[in-house]
Amino acid sequence: MPVRERVKGPIRPVDMRPHSAPRRRSVDQCYQRCYHYLMGVIKRSVSLDDYVAEQVEAAADADGVSFSSWLSSAAEHRLLLREGLSGIRDWEADAGQLTTEERAVGEALLDRLLSDQTAKSA
Repeated sequence: MPVRERVKGPIRPVDMRPHSAPRRRSVDQCYQRCYHYLMGVIKRSVSLDDYVAEQVEAAADADGVSFSSWLSSAAEHRLLLREGLSGIRDWEADAGQLTTEERAVGEALLDRLLSDQTAKSA
């Protein structure tokens, strides 16, 4: 059943902060609080090197999201990269390997698109 059919009325964020925690009002943070309410979530136990865990904790704090949310976003990003690389391999299997010039054009396009995206988010 789609989420909108299960939810009656407007979707409201679930406030799971301790009462002493400061209020956050950004849309991204509201999304993060609503995430578990609206999305199916599977809890997993993972082991991380101490250094990695410390860096993730710092990055999550800086981004204003939970440790789990930050890890989930990082994993999703990595999966998208894998999917893209797999698509390139499939395409090259059918059409032949990309030439150096084709790769350079692709790299330049990617750089431009990423710089445009960074400029829009700033």
